[in-house]
Amino acid sequence: MKSADRLQRFRRQLERIDRRILDWLQRRFHVLEDLTEYKRAANLPIFQPEREQTYRAAIRARLPAEYRDPIDAVFAAIMREARQFEERVLVRGMTRPTEGPSVGEFPFRRVVVVGLGLIGGSIVRALRSYAPRSWIAGVDRDEAARAQARPYLDEVGADGTAWLSDVDLVVLALPVRSIVTWLETYGSHVARGLVLDVGSVKTVICETGWRTVRSPAVFVGGHPMAGAETPGFAASRTDLFVDRPFFLCVPPGMEDAQALRDDLEALLLALGARPLYVTPAAHDRLVTFTSHIYQLVASALAAWVYEMALQEDLDLRQGAGPGMYSMTRLAGSSYELWRDILTMNPQAVEAFSAWVEWLHRQGPPYDWEALFRRARQVYEALYGSRGE
Repeated sequence: MKSADRLQRFRRQLERIDRRILDWLQRRFHVLEDLTEYKRAANLPIFQPEREQTYRAAIRARLPAEYRDPIDAVFAAIMREARQFEERVLVRGMTRPTEGPSVGEFPFRRVVVVGLGLIGGSIVRALRSYAPRSWIAGVDRDEAARAQARPYLDEVGADGTAWLSDVDLVVLALPVRSIVTWLETYGSHVARGLVLDVGSVKTVICETGWRTVRSPAVFVGGHPMAGAETPGFAASRTDLFVDRPFFLCVPPGMEDAQALRDDLEALLLALGARPLYVTPAAHDRLVTFTSHIYQLVASALAAWVYEMALQEDLDLRQGAGPGMYSMTRLAGSSYELWRDILTMNPQAVEAFSAWVEWLHRQGPPYDWEALFRRARQVYEALYGSRGE
């Protein structure tokens, strides 16, 4: 058989397989649409992160080792698109029923999310998928954010003060300084339920929340270690928090309050996140080295590269490699956002200064072998050993 004939034969085989894959994918989405409608009518969670993770692991275990990673990546893409399709089915102009079975074991029947950006929007979408009949309201001063979030919400407005007297959960998904301002202004207006913030600084916020939110309402400081490069509701995702750590700072004296822990873990189950209980001080110290300092390093590095590019008339877009994109990704962050974070967690700047001093002490000459070996230990702690 000629080479050209063999090539065509292989291509025809692939085309037949692709047609079958497309046919089965269409069938899968048709069944998924019916399943989503059924779950909605029966008041069952649409998105169950824990079940999906177990299912994915079982699928992966069945795959032969030589094809496991590429097939798993394709299946992950299918599952991601399936979640988005389920959301569209759930919110495509249908009025959510106000009568019928209760939300079941999910303790939050009335939810207000203040701030409809990436984090707040992802919480809205996850809760809407997990608890379709929970009443969920969103608050944001930005008209565009309200318009984008409206299909997922029962009510939306620029001021949600009127809802605070009858709510089970308030989520504060605002910049850190705005969280403090909200708590000072409205914290005492929350009549009952749980108030949870998602800011990346905890000491100042928790001190304010524990002072202003009054019993029987309870304030808990929270911080999901999740995010994305693109801000705003349009970038939000149902699965943003899946298998991500979620710090929780409960009020002093309530560390062993089982009912509170049950409620918090029911919420995190809906999000797919992993709870990590810490004190505010321990949180702020840890995220100094796991989050905040990387923003400062990335911004300082990008600023220096910018100065060098001006001096030498370099076009940085020419020949920019993956390393540059990886190291400077955080450089696009908002100064206004980080100004308040650094003010409220000054040890991040102290750690950055200590790093600069440490770097000076290393050289020149630098012991690059020792530096690479130490860096590799951090890499392997995060990713495991993947060889050279």
